Amino acid sequence: MNLISTSLRRCRRPMRHAVLAAALLGATPWLLPPSVSPTWAAETCEPAWQAGTIYTGSEIISHQQQRYQAKWWTKGDDPTQSGPYGPWRLLGACASVTPAPVVTPPPTEVPTPTPTPVVTPTPTPSPTPVVTPTPTPVVTPTPTAVPGALPAHQPTVSTYYDYDALGRLQRTM
Repeated sequence: MNLISTSLRRCRRPMRHAVLAAALLGATPWLLPPSVSPTWAAETCEPAWQAGTIYTGSEIISHQQQRYQAKWWTKGDDPTQSGPYGPWRLLGACASVTPAPVVTPPPTEVPTPTPTPVVTPTPTPSPTPVVTPTPTPVVTPTPTAVPGALPAHQPTVSTYYDYDALGRLQRTM
């Protein structure tokens, strides 16, 4: 390519060299398309952004008719509030927003338990034992004779008082 572009700049007949270069490349000049800069139609949108979804780097979503690409892991960050240092890069407008499908699980039927009859047992009287008190033994000390000891003192009354026939108190021995 450098040889062709260099020779085209030096030559007075650039068209001849362009035809020669096109012939060498296998194309004819009248079949070459005119040089037109491409204009791209608005991109169709990716699934809509959802706050509860986790997005990793390079995932593309749409939000408010705009396309955004995640720069890194994010969850719950609004793409419109992202700014230049946020987790989302604005890619441009999109043609239409395809809303992300919302999966609603079918309601699960809660089984209603049927009451089962409760069998109530009839109480049978059982004989109650009669508690008879057990007599508590009483320990009574019995005196024992100590060998070589003196006999126990037995008090005797040697003097007593009595009244005579006239009602006077008298001491009797």
